[in-house]
Order: sequence, then structure tokens, then C-alpha cells
Amino acid sequence: MHKLSPCPFISNIRFLRAGCGCASALMVMMISGIKPASAAPFYWDPSATNTTAGSGSGVWSTSTANWYDTSSHVAWINGTSNNAYFQGADGTYAITVAEDLTLLNLNFNNSGYTLGASSAQTIALNGNITVASGKTATVGSNVTISRAANFSISGGGTLNLGVSGGSSTGAKLLDTQLASPVTAYTLSISGGSKVIVNNGGTLAGATSSSSTTPYGSAIVVGGDSAGGALQVESGGVVSVGSNNQLIIGSSTNSGTLTINGGQVNGATAVSGSSAQQNTLGLRFGSSNAASTSGTRTVNLNGGTLTVGQVFVYAAGTGGTDTFNFNGGTLRANASTASLSFIYGLTHAYVKSGGAIIDTNGFDINITQALEHDVGLGSTMDGGLIKNGAGRLVLKSISTFTGSTIVNAGSLETSTTGTFGAGNVTVASGAALVIGNSASIADSANLVFSNTLGTTINLNFSGTETVNTLSSISGQFVATGTDYDAATLNHLFGDVAVFTGSGLLTVSSTASIPEPSTYALLFTGATLVVAVIRRRKSHARRI
Repeated sequence: MHKLSPCPFISNIRFLRAGCGCASALMVMMISGIKPASAAPFYWDPSATNTTAGSGSGVWSTSTANWYDTSSHVAWINGTSNNAYFQGADGTYAITVAEDLTLLNLNFNNSGYTLGASSAQTIALNGNITVASGKTATVGSNVTISRAANFSISGGGTLNLGVSGGSSTGAKLLDTQLASPVTAYTLSISGGSKVIVNNGGTLAGATSSSSTTPYGSAIVVGGDSAGGALQVESGGVVSVGSNNQLIIGSSTNSGTLTINGGQVNGATAVSGSSAQQNTLGLRFGSSNAASTSGTRTVNLNGGTLTVGQVFVYAAGTGGTDTFNFNGGTLRANASTASLSFIYGLTHAYVKSGGAIIDTNGFDINITQALEHDVGLGSTMDGGLIKNGAGRLVLKSISTFTGSTIVNAGSLETSTTGTFGAGNVTVASGAALVIGNSASIADSANLVFSNTLGTTINLNFSGTETVNTLSSISGQFVATGTDYDAATLNHLFGDVAVFTGSGLLTVSSTASIPEPSTYALLFTGATLVVAVIRRRKSHARRI
């Protein structure tokens, strides 16, 4: 008589076998649709057609037989060696994730599959995600796909995080790995694939507060020679792992980041680690050599991009690295000190939406020239808007043609920088530092808020020429040469706005307001427009 013992092949079924025979165990497995964990392909087959080309909606769980394993119709079996395939015909299919799942690779070979859940569920990968070329798949509400290691999205298709054009909750793709300083992990978009982070979607690396394992994953857009693309829409969030970088086109590869809305957050430095916050930014190309080929592009059309730097490690001779400002906000999360906030790019174009830069309380320098978008031709671009506390210093000759507006903090030129070709406006409480006598275009108007706390520092030698000089409230000065700070302050009501040793020449007189606006021109007992009219025919320094 053989001694009865539990069958080692099935942990969730009470089953007895005789000796080492497994015939009865195999019968139970076939009846229940449960198979021993082993490397195997599982093909989605909710219609029980027993084919690798099944399709349709259904429940993904370990108790519902919606899969074909090339021999029978079975329920899903959790296992780090099992591959899931969704294929068949293109269509619109809702896949309900009913529990936490474990698998090797997740493959979408046809379009229209959306993974969703009624409550938070996690699909833990031991491998990668593939979406076939020309196909689209979606991670919907309450589904998190994660892996604690390097992993990639490849295949040439499009993966949506959150429903395209709709609103989702908790649609996430995460790399949860944390590592020591000698180890680097990446979440890579490769093989010509595209990831779109929609409203309610999240793409993120892990964050750490430990100096022992401070490194989360870098996010790489274009991790191989086929390139990759990342698109962020309103309500979408992308966050790089701590102590790491957002990389556009690793090595000589190509990649495109398009931000139409939402938030893209650069990494934060972990206290006690060797990483410096201002190097944890947006990197184009290689980390240690010039990228001699590849096309790498960032389109900031909306939303907010928050980073410590935007840079090329070493400019190559054949690659093209372009940053397009077009209405989104570029926000600093570190001071650049002696470094530059933007540098090394082939081009930093200002398009019709304009360059909006928020210093966010930090002091930053930009050595990269901000250029008028060549695609606009003679049409004016959107100019530069400076927001947030802190200093922004322009150190190159910029060619953008739209207006420069200082809403907060200080906008400055160095001894070589310029404010572009458009008008310059300084809001109440903000500061403008003119660091050289060619900072403002001769044809541009300088307009400022004539209030206590507003500062215009003429921090240069010689004379800067502007077209007209006026306050936002309507005060202005007539044509004249060599106005110094003391004279300008007196003409504008003895408010201490102007400082510095430079001189201003005003080549035109601003238009005189309608009588209904005269009340705006009084400063104490002085009607500034009267002074101007007396000077209008004879410009001289007062």
C-alpha cells in the first residue's frame, strides 16, 4: 500500500496522489483549467475558440478560463516565465483585470485592447512590453504595470497610459527598482514605439530617500537605433526616478518628447548621495561622448517641464538636438550657479506659443541662444515670459522676435546677452537688469510698472537705445538722449525704479493717451504728460 501525500504540483487544490504517480493530478489540472507554472505562451481567447488568433472582451484572472496555451482552454497562471499575447482582429476590447497578476512579457499584436479594473490591481512584469508596429494598446483605470529592473516598451506601436481623449484614474507604468550608485536602471521607449500619457496616466521611476540605494530609473526616449517617442497630454504625469535623468535618444539614437499638457518632472537628488541636483535634468544623447548622429527633439507645447538642466553632454558633429518652446513652461528645480540651465543644443527655437521660463526661486544662467523659429518666417514668434522668483540671466545673443515680459523675479543680460528683437515689459515688483548697451533692440519699446519694488538696473557703460519708454499706467518720456537713472526717476514721479550708471536714449515719443485716461498720469502733484509736451520739440537731458 502506497502512502498518500499532497501533490507537489498544485498548491491551491487539496489533492492526494498515490506514490509518485501524477495521472490523477494531471486530470484535475485539465478539468480545472489550471496548469503547473512553466515557461509558456498564453493567447487571449475569451470565446474559447482554442486558437492563437482569438479576440474579444473578458476577465483576466487565475480562475476564469479565457486563455489558450496552444493545447487547451485555460485560466491564467501567474508565473515569471509566462507570456501574455493579445492578438486576433483589431477592434475595441475591454479586458477586466480582476486581481494582481505576474508574468514575463506583455504582448499586444493587434489594436483595441484596454486593460482596466474596478479597483487597484498590479501586473508585475519580469520582462517587457511589446506593441506591434501600427497597433495601439491602452492601460486604463486602476491598472498598474510595474517591473523592478530594466525594462522597455518596444515593437513600434503605441501604448496609451490612460484612455486617449478621455479621463482615467490610476493608469500607471512604473519601474520600481532602486539601486546603489554603481548600478543604473532604465525604463526605455525603444524600437520605434510611442508612449502617450493621457489624463490620469503616470509614467514613473522609483524615488528614494536612502543614500545607500539612491538611484531610481532613468526614463529613456529612444533607447535603440529605431528610436522612440513620448507624448504627454493634459492630466498626464511623467516622473524620473531619483538621482537620474530624462534622456532623449541615448548614445546616437533618435527620440522625441512632446509635452502638450500635464507635468514632466525631473529627478530630485537624494541627500547624502554624490548626485548634484542641477545635473539631474533633461539630457540629449550620450552620457560620455559626442553624439555624432541621430535626431533628438523636445516640443514644449503646453504643460510644465521641471528639470535641473536641459543639456547636451558633448555636442557632436552629425547629430541634431532641438528644443522647441511653444507655450509650455520650463521650470527650474535647481540653481545652475556657474553652469548653464540650457546649453549645447543645436537649436532652441521660440515658436508662436513663446518661451515661458519659471525660475521657481532659483538663480539660473542660459548660455544657449533663444532663436526665432525659422518655420515662422517673418511672422512674429511668442517671445519670452519670465515667471517665478529668482534670477534668469541670458548670456547669448537671442534672435526671437516676440515681446519679453518679466512677471516676477529678475530677468538679466550678461555683458553679451540680449532680450531679442521685441518690446520689453516689466511688471510690478519685478526686476530687469540691462547688462550691456545692446540688450534691447533699438526698435523695441520699454514698458514698466512705475511702482515701488519694480527695478530697472542700467548695469552697463555707455548708452542703450530704445524706441519708446513708458509706464504701464500711461506715463512716458519724449524723445531724448542720455537719460540717466536719477532723471528717469524724477520724470516718472520720483519713484526709485531706475538704478545703475548706464544711460538711455529714447528715439520716439509714445502716443499721448485719450483725455479719458489723463487721470492715470498724475503722480503726486505732477502731471508727467505736461513735462513731456514741453520737451517734445527740444529733446535734451534734464
